[in-house]
Formats: sequence, C-alpha cells, structure tokens
Amino acid sequence: MLQESRPNLLPLGISLQDLLRLPILQNCKILAGSQGLSNLVTGAALAGAPDIVAPAHPGELFLVDWTWIEEPPALSTDFIHRLRQLGISAICLRPAISLPDFSPDFLREADQLRLPVLQLARGITLTGVLKGVTDALLERQAAYLAQTQALDEIVLSLLAEGADLEGIARMLAQLVDNSVLICDTINGRNAWFLTKRGQSIASLRGNGSLPQPTHRPIHIGDEAYGQIFVYPTDTPITRAHLETVELIARSVSLEIAQTRNNRNSAKALDDYFARLLRATPAKPVKEAHRSPGSWLVLDHVHMVVRIRITGTGDAHNKAPELAMHFEEVEDMFRALEVSCLHVQDGAEHLLLLSAPKGKNRLGEASQLLEQIMEGLQSHAPDLRFQAGYGNPRPGFNGLMQSAKQAQTALRLCANTQDEKSCILGFHQIGLFRLIYADDPDAEIQAYIQETIGPLLDPKETRNVDYIPVLEAFFQCGGNLKKLSELTFTHYNTLVYRLKRVKMLTGLDPRVAQERFALETAIQLYRLHPQAAGQGMAPARSPG
Repeated sequence: MLQESRPNLLPLGISLQDLLRLPILQNCKILAGSQGLSNLVTGAALAGAPDIVAPAHPGELFLVDWTWIEEPPALSTDFIHRLRQLGISAICLRPAISLPDFSPDFLREADQLRLPVLQLARGITLTGVLKGVTDALLERQAAYLAQTQALDEIVLSLLAEGADLEGIARMLAQLVDNSVLICDTINGRNAWFLTKRGQSIASLRGNGSLPQPTHRPIHIGDEAYGQIFVYPTDTPITRAHLETVELIARSVSLEIAQTRNNRNSAKALDDYFARLLRATPAKPVKEAHRSPGSWLVLDHVHMVVRIRITGTGDAHNKAPELAMHFEEVEDMFRALEVSCLHVQDGAEHLLLLSAPKGKNRLGEASQLLEQIMEGLQSHAPDLRFQAGYGNPRPGFNGLMQSAKQAQTALRLCANTQDEKSCILGFHQIGLFRLIYADDPDAEIQAYIQETIGPLLDPKETRNVDYIPVLEAFFQCGGNLKKLSELTFTHYNTLVYRLKRVKMLTGLDPRVAQERFALETAIQLYRLHPQAAGQGMAPARSPG
C-alpha cells in the first residue's frame, strides 16, 4: 500500500541537491542520475513495493523499501521509465541487510534519463525520510508565504499609489538584478525596464543576439494574462529569482485585471456619450439617470471640447503618453473647480466640462485649452492636434448645443491649410456661427452680447452713445477727419471715444477684421431687437 506526503503546498519545492543537506539524507549514496540533482522535489511518496507506481505524482521523491524486492529484475528499465513518465524527481531506496547487485541496465537508464537513484544509509527508515522531506517543504512554504505577503503588500501599495505596469517592471528588475519585460496580452501592452548592462537589449533584438530569457506565465485560473521575461543581462538567473518572478506574476495579474476593468468602464462611458451626442434624446431627465457615474448634472453649465489627433508611422504608439497627459488635463480643470470628463468618440477625444451655475469658471477654459494643446504637442511633436470647442451653455440642451458647436469649430479648424496644430472656439468663427447655429435667434443674441454687450448695458447709459459714433465711423470708411467734420466733434474727442470702445469691447474699430465684427453686431442689434433682448433701437445722431 502506498502512503503519501502531499501537504497543501503552493507551486514550489526544494531541489534534490538542497534536500541532500538534510541530516537524515546526508550519508546517502548516489547510485545513478547525478546530473538530475537540480530536480525540484515538491512532495514524497512511500511505496510498499516498487511495482506500485500508479498513484505517484510529478515532482515527488519516490521512496522504495528494498526489503520488499524478492528478485532484482523488479528494478528494470521498464520500471524506471514508468517513473520518469510520471514526473518523479528521484528514487530513494532503503537497502536490505545484504544488498543484491543492481542491474547495470537499470543504472545506465537512470543516468540517461537524469533520474537520480539514492541509497539510504544503514539505520535510516523511509518514514523518517518522509517526515524530514515534509518538514523541509512546509518550512519552505512558510517562508514562501511570508515573502508572498510582503511582495503582495508592496505591489498593492504601488498600485494604490498609481503605479502602472512599468513601475512593477522596474521593481522586479531591481529584485532580480536583471532586465525585465512584461507582456500584457489582455490589454495589448508591453512594459520593460533595462538595467545598465541591459541598455542595448533593444538594439540586440534585431540582430538575433538577444540573450535567451527565462519566462513565467501570468494567469488567473485557466485564463492567460501574459508573460514575464527576465533577461540575464547582469547576473545569472537563480531559483530564488524565479520564485520572485512567480510571486510578482500573481500581483501583476491584479494590475492587468484592474486595467481591463478600467478600460471596459471607459469604453462604456465612451459609447454612452458618443451615442448621446449623435442625437438629442426625447427625455433628457431619463437620459441623465442612465449616465455612467454621476457626471451629468442637468442644471450645471456645460462646455464640450473635441480634439482630433492625426499622424503617421510610429505616431500612434504615443497612446500611453497621451492618456497620461489627458489625466493631467483633468487635474488642470479641477483647479478651476470645473469637472472634466475625458472620453473617446472614434478617433476623436472629447473633454466634457461641467460647473455649477454659481461657480461657472468655464470662461477661463479657453485660455487653459491653449496651454493644453501646447502640452499635447510637446508630448508628441510628430502628431498634429486640432481642437474645436463650443460655448458654455446651461442644462442638458446646453450640453447638446455646445457639443454641436464644438463639432462645427473642429470641422472649420480641420479645413485650414495650416499643417501645425490649431484650436478654434465656436465664438471665434465669426458669422459662421450664425450659419451653423441650431437656434439663430439665441446665437444672434449671444453674438451681440459678446461683441457690443458692454455698450448696451442699461446701467451705463453713456456707453450707448458710442454706438452712433461707431455707425458714423463706418459710414466714413474709418476716416477720422471726415468723421470729425460730419459730426462737428473734435478729432481728439473721437480718438478718445474709439479708445473707450476698444477698452469696453476688446475690439479696435481701426482694425479691419475687428471693425467688421463691430459693424455686424450693430447691424444685428438694429435689425433683431428681440434677439438682442431689447426693443427696437433706432439710429441716433452721433453729435
């Protein structure tokens, strides 16, 4: 009958060479298979007779009582082949009082198979060896568990602090004192860390002289997550190194699973907003409740930014760097007390900005967007970035309106011949904003207020007097001398009034493009008083 020692061990063991240092095995004799002393022993099995081998398991030390053997031929080459096929690490024999001669074929076959055959010293019992091996394995397991817990705590701490796969690769390279490559097949990522002596690994890869790595799988259950490769660039890879790699592989699987979950969540968010922004839903309130997370607040002010990235060659390999930069972008907006959500709609990136009405600082976002575009360009100079953004608008309908404005601004930005990156706000596209507006009256009102609003402030009645001056200025083709004669007003007075217009509106009537914006706004003010939010504004004498 066969007795087993199979403690609930993690997948590790002790090399046979190390086991031979145990007091109970120190005086044993190696009869054959000395080249297999590096075999890993993960357990021990005690057999009553050598021909009972079926219940044996891979990695075990097979203990045989020689006194049960009545005829030496029992130890045949067929017997040793059966053990080798089962994955036995070594055969350990307890000799009888008088030992028969071993079959030369048996020992020769053991040598060829590198299967060690050990003969115990007199007085050593197989049960004693069984206990010694079991105790050694349990002691190794306790040390392994302690190391596992320590490494797990380190990796989990790194992940909690925001470390990614590259951070884990760096830590592992330091632990094994060699260069490391981690392949994440679930998320399609590679992370590596090259030690000083391994700096040329990348150049060696194409020359066929890359040092042969040792690799360990990353998996959870039956699902394969990837591989960890250790390149012996600095020191020989030891069994202790391999055990460390196996421990780290357990924790790496957590990072990979977390990344996959985040990616799936991000995709769900991307799909939701991509669908939402393509067609206005019939019931905004219900749509807000369907929003992933709590981002969509109906009574907030919203602003949408669309960014398109184009490039060739290796440019698209910049995705991880760009993702990190977009995380920095979100932090930049949080400093303005503006909620920023980054999602992807196909090849375009969307920034969905939101702020409470009472704390709306979205007006400052356009200045910040210039910095963001410069940052993106510095991260990836071989790419071209184009961005369009809409005006801040309240409520759910405001979100949809700003999204369409951003799309329009981006389309006009993309039509420019400038090969460099550019950014364009909907409010900057001039009369195009009126052509593309969903609500022309609302857009006209916004255009008037944004252009000459300070001149229409009812609290500043004197400012309204500047509008007739501007109309006369336009009639005179911008000629101040002619305007002075027409209005019987001193030249210096007119210069002062034009400076006041520039100070109040930010537009200089003496610059052609800005003069056109002022003239258009005043004409709309005269023709669309309802859009301007006032009664009909008759022309007044500029005198």
